[in-house]
Amino acid sequence: MPGDVAGKEGLIHCFSLWLITLAYVVSTGHRRRGRVVAGIAAVTLATALGGCGAVGRTLSQRSLEVIFTADHTAADVSRVREHCNGVGGAKASPPGKDNAMNRRYPLRFDISGLSIQSRSKVIGCLSADHAVRGYQDSESTTGG
Repeated sequence: MPGDVAGKEGLIHCFSLWLITLAYVVSTGHRRRGRVVAGIAAVTLATALGGCGAVGRTLSQRSLEVIFTADHTAADVSRVREHCNGVGGAKASPPGKDNAMNRRYPLRFDISGLSIQSRSKVIGCLSADHAVRGYQDSESTTGG
């Protein structure tokens, strides 16, 4: 699925860093191994605290971005947020900052770990509102 591509690229990047480090360790003489071991420890700590450790968390997050009609109002967004929050176990995100992205997609639902049936309930709730034009699933390139 397209949503998995970024996670796979992240894993490949982390793996390639380890291969480069391993190749360096093998190519250095015994005099530099102390520094190399310290470097490996630093790389391990950085990957555990940063980028590579976050790859798994990113893969498990899934959301629906609600696409509203061009003439929607703030009241429409509030109504949909209130009405569909909790349907099928989905959680509406709190209102975000006033910026271009949040004006285009002012409402998102966290659907991480929901079954197909639960996601269908959320989509049904969204589809029932006249101000909703569709949605964008974070795991696909198509939406309602």
